[in-house]
Amino acid sequence: MVHPLEAVAEGSVWADLLEPGVKQALIVGVGIQLLQQFSGINGVLYYTPQILEQAGVAVLLKNLGLSSDSSSILI
Repeated sequence: MVHPLEAVAEGSVWADLLEPGVKQALIVGVGIQLLQQFSGINGVLYYTPQILEQAGVAVLLKNLGLSSDSSSILI
């Protein structure tokens, strides 16, 4: 069993990220996180009022005393 301090003394942990299998997994993981930022909840909240108005839900929301802008919080 190798003590953690001995393992650190052998080499940098950052160098392990450049190994072929690890590097590919790192690139895929970072890519997924970047795509999630562009297609996350912000897009849903931005377009919800427009979708609700086009779907005709705006009339229902007016009867409830809500605007289509504040209805995105309900969803």
